Amino acid sequence: MFSRGIEQTELCPVLRHARAHGARAVRANYRATPKNTKVRDFYPRNGFVRVEDENTTVAHTTVTHTTTAHTTAAHRNDGTTVTYEHGLQILPVPPAHVHFTGIPGDDGS
Repeated sequence: MFSRGIEQTELCPVLRHARAHGARAVRANYRATPKNTKVRDFYPRNGFVRVEDENTTVAHTTVTHTTTAHTTAAHRNDGTTVTYEHGLQILPVPPAHVHFTGIPGDDGS
């Protein structure tokens, strides 16, 4: 089940927890495979910025090259791994129709 808000609802408390415990950023990897094409824009839609892939490090490239690298790396189906980073300044908001009640046994720390 994709695009029903469950993924965003699960991601929000993870990012909040990281920020509350002093993290400055959270990194996540996306692997470009035929089965993952439906979620290839999940991280960018939720405030993550692409920082590198197996072929490029964005911090050291030009804007033109970055755009090209993003298009080619994130939209391939060859197993390329793309790394995204969320700076934790503005957190995504979970959809109103899905509620996260917590993890059993989680004491909130």
